[in-house]
Amino acid sequence: MKVERIRGDAPVEEVQGLSRLAFATQAELTPPSGALAETAETVAADFATHGGLLLRDDDGRLLATCRVRRDGTAWVLRRCAVDPTYRRGGVGRRLVEEAHAWAAEEGALRTHIGVRHALTGSRRFWERVGYQPLGERAFYTELVRPLPVVLHGSDETFALGERLAADLRPGDLLLLSGPLGAGKTALTQGIGAGLGVRGAVTSPTFVLARVHRGPLPLVHVDAYRLRDSGSSRLELDDLDLDASLEDSVTVVEWGEGLVEGLADARLEIRIERPSDDARTVVVLPHGLRWSVFS
Repeated sequence: MKVERIRGDAPVEEVQGLSRLAFATQAELTPPSGALAETAETVAADFATHGGLLLRDDDGRLLATCRVRRDGTAWVLRRCAVDPTYRRGGVGRRLVEEAHAWAAEEGALRTHIGVRHALTGSRRFWERVGYQPLGERAFYTELVRPLPVVLHGSDETFALGERLAADLRPGDLLLLSGPLGAGKTALTQGIGAGLGVRGAVTSPTFVLARVHRGPLPLVHVDAYRLRDSGSSRLELDDLDLDASLEDSVTVVEWGEGLVEGLADARLEIRIERPSDDARTVVVLPHGLRWSVFS
């Protein structure tokens, strides 16, 4: 099969024809699928603005198509359509794998998809390829899949933190997990740099938490000692802060099972260390704060 990544002119009539064929069975849904009513102009604008994928057989026949939308470190997969003749033959999985590869190459950390409540088979497909529920909407569920990132050295870990900072806002809670020396503090230093906080960001191991002032303050917590003490959760009073968590970004190291109650949503960042010079980072959001659907 041949894969085409397009960000610009696209074969609009061909894409529309396949989309209508694939979504025809959704005409009776409430509300009806938007794919059945879109115009050639909206299809062309989608490909020109954000882009999409085409999957063809060796003879050039269009088998599947998917459009994307970029939203910070997230990509949304939209209008994923497979020729009904080729369903259950691995074409859909191949299309999604290619979308994930493209997103990862361009720096995305996760992909999102919306699935109608009525389409239980479709939801099973997305869960089989690694998607997890993020939140419920009126007639669909938003699912998310993290895209693992391989980093080499502290500089790349720091740079990832800077990128993450661009998506953050007051009240955000980040939970960092990983073995000693995995790079949790380096990642937090990058987040602090991206937020523009003042002063050096260092590990707060011996004081439990530090507040770093700036346009968007950073609260940096190390819960390692709380785990050793047998604490079952982290209370706001435990931090003894002169800062409001609602007005800050809070980053907690070693906080699994302790900090989930500090906010309604969180960003879970898992860092693995498969070798001395490599780190694998997985960023998984929880809660509708991280939704990419309006």
